[in-house]
Amino acid sequence: MARHPGVFVSEELAERGWAQRDLAMVLGVPEQTVHKLLKQQLGVTAEMSLVLGKAFGISPGLMLGLQRRYDISRLPEASDAISDRAEIIDLFPVREMIKRGWIEGGDKDRLVDEVVRFKNESIGSEEFSFAARRAHADEIPKEQRAWLYRVSQIARTMVVPDYSPHALRKAVEEMKSLRSQPEHVSHVPRLLQDAGVRFVIVEALRGGKIEGACLWIDNSPVIGMSLRYDRIDNFWFTLRHEIEHVLNGDGMDGAKVDTADELRMLGVDDPEDERLANEVSADFCVDSNLMEQFFRKKDPFFSRRDIESFADVAKTHPGLIVGQLQKRTERWNFLRALLDPVRQFILPAATYDGWGCVALL
Repeated sequence: MARHPGVFVSEELAERGWAQRDLAMVLGVPEQTVHKLLKQQLGVTAEMSLVLGKAFGISPGLMLGLQRRYDISRLPEASDAISDRAEIIDLFPVREMIKRGWIEGGDKDRLVDEVVRFKNESIGSEEFSFAARRAHADEIPKEQRAWLYRVSQIARTMVVPDYSPHALRKAVEEMKSLRSQPEHVSHVPRLLQDAGVRFVIVEALRGGKIEGACLWIDNSPVIGMSLRYDRIDNFWFTLRHEIEHVLNGDGMDGAKVDTADELRMLGVDDPEDERLANEVSADFCVDSNLMEQFFRKKDPFFSRRDIESFADVAKTHPGLIVGQLQKRTERWNFLRALLDPVRQFILPAATYDGWGCVALL
């Protein structure tokens, strides 16, 4: 236990042979004030530390330091729950999770238990590993981590038949006929479910720049999408990209997280498996040979009329062509009117969380 400053003052008086009234006279304070200080009934203020410092020839900071240590020593020991809460704040975007209804808020003493429950329902007793499509896979932001946990939590409640790679490849072929109209995306969840793939849509958390992910639960693949960009080109490209990861068995050793924007901003090249998945996805959206011919013929002038005519030939949506032209030319505002939204069509047919709704588990 730290000593009260009054003990130090008492020792100084004894060493000097002073009485209480002597110190009171030196300080210019009532004798009762000195008495209370010596009896540890009065603390040392900043003003008192100055006059005591002058009286004893010591630094005022010494007296204030004694008082501070004494005050701290008398405080009740801080609860371990404080450090536990600090740890989960570092690992999870807790306030956003409360807003989204993923965990209960309002009771700080239950906060840690709520996050532990959320985590256990998401991954069980084993920690997630990440095979992230980003510059530093071990530094995945907490907003992306929480999003991935939510995808897994919801997926664990879904019942699907055994996964069949053959059925998934067949589903991909059927999906080609769905590309031309935005409303046709509503058939995607059923096709994936029939192939044994759990498909979950979770709105990205604020600051969580993530497009999609691939992971596995008990040998059953899960595809998660955020619909961060509500555009037909982004939907089909991201979906086909994640399907390719599933067909390749990616994500079994670590959830595959796709954050293409971050890599582009950092100037980081895609690893080989991502590059191949991108090529397959681009070819799915628009036949690569036809796209190359169209680009060479029309570059650098691409009219809306030409694109719509080409879309009829390629049997795809004009927005999928525009998406590829934007990437090739880096003209990101080019013909954005053709990038039709799809969220209104896919959500009613899918298992989803966000946009004002909380998935029922």
